[in-house]
Amino acid sequence: MITLYLCCLAFGGILLIVSLFTGSDGELAGDVEIEADVGTEAESEGVVNAFRYFSFRNIVYFLTFFGLTGVTVARIELPSVVTFVAALVMGFFAASLGHVVMEYLKNSQVGQAENLADFEGQLAKVLLNISELKPGKISITLDENIHQVLARVADESAIQEFRHGETVTVVRVQDGYAYVAEKNFID
Repeated sequence: MITLYLCCLAFGGILLIVSLFTGSDGELAGDVEIEADVGTEAESEGVVNAFRYFSFRNIVYFLTFFGLTGVTVARIELPSVVTFVAALVMGFFAASLGHVVMEYLKNSQVGQAENLADFEGQLAKVLLNISELKPGKISITLDENIHQVLARVADESAIQEFRHGETVTVVRVQDGYAYVAEKNFID
């Protein structure tokens, strides 16, 4: 079993260190889109949350801490079952903590301006993909300050999805969301 723990620690540790120093979160090949027809919204939400939980980042956290705990507990010569259970618990704890933190950061607003109406008509950069069904996040530079705001696609927009890095125009701000359209919307 020590070989399994060492392999998990080496593989997960290397990927974790690479992601820490490069800022990469494992999206090497681009976006993966999953489409499925599911009977109810609750079922489809559960499937989406399961895919979010088993992201590449969380798998790396699991492998790293599963291996680290397994090696550490095995070195103090506790029974194999205790070592395996401790490694599983710690691996799932690390993956769950990573998932909770990333979901919180993804859904939180950072640097909200005192008057959100100032954002209307401004150009912004998409940080998290925005679609009709799912809000995303944009970055707006206003008065030399960078603000990150949750965003939705405006009804007036001709484009119904914006990808990371695209430039958009803020059409209006309502209920804490910036509603965006294509870059040349105001022209």
